[in-house]
Amino acid sequence: MKPLIAITVTLGIAATAIYIWSKRASPEVDVGASGERSEQVLIDDRGSVSKKHPLTGDTGVARGDMNASHDYREAYAKSRDLWTFAHELLPAAKTGHADAQFYLSTAMDHCASDNKMFFERKGATLSLEDGLQYAALRHLSLDLAQWVYDRCHKFLERDAPELGSAQDWLAKATDSGYPPAQSTTAEKMLSRDLLNNMATASGVPVPDPAPVLQSNLSPRQLLKTALTSGDPQVLFDIGDSYALLNPTASAEAETTERYAWWLVACQRGLDCGANADWIKPTCSINPQCGSYSDPTDYLRSLAGDQWPDVQQRAIEISQKLDGHQWSDLGLGL
Repeated sequence: MKPLIAITVTLGIAATAIYIWSKRASPEVDVGASGERSEQVLIDDRGSVSKKHPLTGDTGVARGDMNASHDYREAYAKSRDLWTFAHELLPAAKTGHADAQFYLSTAMDHCASDNKMFFERKGATLSLEDGLQYAALRHLSLDLAQWVYDRCHKFLERDAPELGSAQDWLAKATDSGYPPAQSTTAEKMLSRDLLNNMATASGVPVPDPAPVLQSNLSPRQLLKTALTSGDPQVLFDIGDSYALLNPTASAEAETTERYAWWLVACQRGLDCGANADWIKPTCSINPQCGSYSDPTDYLRSLAGDQWPDVQQRAIEISQKLDGHQWSDLGLGL
């Protein structure tokens, strides 16, 4: 490979890594036609928590809707105040509930990323008015900026040493074997390693190095372990990680694999509607998203001419998942 081509490919992968690292896709529940059934499986298998740790308060989930088994994934998706949400998860996280630890970490990490995008500039915290003006200058969605402010601004206005570190909570959830935490950690480790390798090769330091992530397992081992759970967020993360796992793959192969894994994740319970965190930023500037009647519509628009290949690959992935053929999925896991 010629040097210029190699550099171009590497920079493309790095851009993917930086995006993944700074803007993690957020796990939510499916709101499609089959969402209720798929989510119930997740609640039974992965999301159950003790009644003594119900969520209360201003999270968008009414007290009367709580029962003996509550799913933090759904509560996170519905919350419009992640500061309150984080504090309500804290007792369960401290007592060792891995799902609470993961979604506490997710809320903190999500708000840190989004606040930095809209309401932090040159070390200063912006007001809502200034943040909206800053978004307008960069041609970003004002509706999205308002949404970020509503969910996350309290993290900028108040100190919360009691919440601890998002990284530490993620590590605890990962060590406990919670599949979405394992795949999240693996993706962050792959991104970190890529950026560190590029910095070493170029002699240019990473401007904003991520915190050190540690695990007894390698990223590939974490992904393989998480994959066996069949959790839709894990499937989405594997699609997100494909370029990092296969840096020499062609652009066409990367596109097909990424969207095929995302499609399988949507089919198996991930929220792929217009209000999902990973889609909402795009839909805020593309009103057509709101008219999509099927979770596959958005992916179809992304895949373009490769949509038939994506559909076929998704069928193959589903068949191998159902057959527990983990080593035949082409991931090197």
